[in-house]
Amino acid sequence: MDLTLNDFDSIITVMHHSPELFARLDAAQRVVFKLHDNNLVKMWANCARLWNELDIEFVQCRRRQRLTAKYAEIAEKLDTALVVLEQHLTFGTLLKM
Repeated sequence: MDLTLNDFDSIITVMHHSPELFARLDAAQRVVFKLHDNNLVKMWANCARLWNELDIEFVQCRRRQRLTAKYAEIAEKLDTALVVLEQHLTFGTLLKM
């Protein structure tokens, strides 16, 4: 069975249900591992765990064909955790200079 361009686009859309959060998490990962700080690694791991929870809840959203309240709650928690992590990364980067 061959995939058409529309099928491929919809697969990509499903995989990245929240591209902004994923991009922030991915960018933070690079900085965290460059700084070699265990506390930052733990904070990033917490964000990654929240991303996994969000990803699991997105499956439920697809089944119900709407975003659930739990999805919005997890997304808000992840956003808050990423803000805190990004602040710590900024301070950590400045201190390492």
